Amino acid sequence: MMPPDYIAAGVQIAPPASRPAGTAAVSARAAGWEAAGVALLAASLVIGFQLYLQNVHIVTTNGLWKSIDVRRWIADPSWKRLDFANILYFPVQAMSCSLLERLGIFPGQIWRQLALMNGLFGGIGAGAVYLFTLGWMRSRAVALLTAVLYVGSGFYLLLSVINEDIMPGAVLILIASLLACAWFGRPTYRQIAIVGVVFGIAWLWEWRLLFPSLPAMGLALLLARGRWVDRLLRPSWFLAAMAIPPFAIAVLFRLMRAGGIKAAVPLFVHMFWAGKGVGTGWGGFTTTKVALAWGGIAESVTGAQNIGSWGAWRVAPTAREFQAGTLILLLLAALAITYAWRHRRDSRVIAAVAVLGGTLLAGTVFNLYSQPQDPQMVINVMIWTVAGWALLARAALRIPQHWVRNPVAAALLSVPLVLASLWPLGYNLHALAKYRGLDPVFESAVRRLDHRFDPVRTVFLYQGFEGAITWQYVMLGGEYVEVATLPPADAAGGDLKYMDVTSPAIQNPHWTPQQVAASVQARIDAALQRGYQVAASPSFRVSTREWLDGLATVSNPAVFLAVRNMIEQRYQLTPAFNDPTLGEYSILTRRDNP
Repeated sequence: MMPPDYIAAGVQIAPPASRPAGTAAVSARAAGWEAAGVALLAASLVIGFQLYLQNVHIVTTNGLWKSIDVRRWIADPSWKRLDFANILYFPVQAMSCSLLERLGIFPGQIWRQLALMNGLFGGIGAGAVYLFTLGWMRSRAVALLTAVLYVGSGFYLLLSVINEDIMPGAVLILIASLLACAWFGRPTYRQIAIVGVVFGIAWLWEWRLLFPSLPAMGLALLLARGRWVDRLLRPSWFLAAMAIPPFAIAVLFRLMRAGGIKAAVPLFVHMFWAGKGVGTGWGGFTTTKVALAWGGIAESVTGAQNIGSWGAWRVAPTAREFQAGTLILLLLAALAITYAWRHRRDSRVIAAVAVLGGTLLAGTVFNLYSQPQDPQMVINVMIWTVAGWALLARAALRIPQHWVRNPVAAALLSVPLVLASLWPLGYNLHALAKYRGLDPVFESAVRRLDHRFDPVRTVFLYQGFEGAITWQYVMLGGEYVEVATLPPADAAGGDLKYMDVTSPAIQNPHWTPQQVAASVQARIDAALQRGYQVAASPSFRVSTREWLDGLATVSNPAVFLAVRNMIEQRYQLTPAFNDPTLGEYSILTRRDNP
């Protein structure tokens, strides 16, 4: 969304006669340097907050899982290790972490190095928002405040300070989307190609980023002014441009003699359809996910929680976060819709509405199939808030000018409005600060856990979402328990051996509840028969309602109710270890008369 005189190619500003009072022309070079400065400053502040937190696993340990494969890539880079859902993530992060290792930055702690890279990309995103808003609003103050507001929003701030894998790809999507907003009103084929290549690199980082934005980009190009032949050719040209990065990877595969043409062609095709999460327990539409979608969207502004169940809205402070986030989003939406309606005949505004609104709609539907509350799924869907934050920043800084004529008085009146607009940033900093210091706490807790339960003779039973699993895996190594390959306890090694109740349901979404329960039982019985003790996590001692709420995003409640009933009927839990951080673990044994 931008006024008619916005020219994004060089961040060129309208002639002085058409500029509002108090604004000044900004050259493309000056704007570029300013954006670089904003990016550097934002990255420094985000990384500083990251160091203060000493916790790069807030709400998820997914980055800790990914650090295991990054380590393997560093030790043995190979085409055979390609993950088609994260084509660029592992090789690029392996190179980045190797460089940080040589520089002596967090040596041996890949999981912290990954978080550092996210902080750098968080700063780059801030610079992109500044540059876009400067060209649109023609005010440095508005552009700077917009960048602060967007970076301080819940999920953007969260993902900048933790080591989740989405941030670099999400920032590239942000850049591609802002370029499309600026250019696709009257696009040239060169501009379309630039956006297409940036977009192609972004979804190669994380395959799922392809789906929310692709329909929106195509719609914007279809609606752009021009001949009908151009309206049809432009989307095709965009598709060709976004195929350049995967085509280059396929060519590199061939040039490095990793395989012939017969292997390179399927490699190229596979990049467009990785199928991650499709046909698993993560996928599927349920009414519960509609409620979770609202919660995730609200938390993307205030709170930054990855809510595990809809019941979270009943508990303070989450309920207040939902309410505050919803009200703020309604305000931003009202500002954006009003602006778009007033400029509805401008081709650039039409393009921006198609890109931002289309991404919101397509992304929400896509997320309803998967995990609608997950920060990594929501962040690119909420790119439209850049426009809302910019309009809010302009209002906070300029409304007082219409109330009073004295510039000093107007500036003083702007202060409380600016401070009010910064409330989400302050709240999110406070909310994340509550998790400070938990990385060393969890490391210490896992050492205590492994001291209590000899990893040689223990199989751990988890629900599936406990962070302790990942910490144990990183610190000990290990494997998921498969009945066919689990050795007898007297022949086992000292690595982690664990099972969970979610994996059978996720991997076999068409199984009946009884089949899933039987699979879990077979693993437990195999461990007991081969001489292991089975240590059950604290998740198995919660109420039935809490048990089902914690699994709301996977499969259906009947599956996990059947698993719980099976465990209660056939086994008993004897408290064995109560840790102040991890909770109470129990030894699971067979009942005499199941």
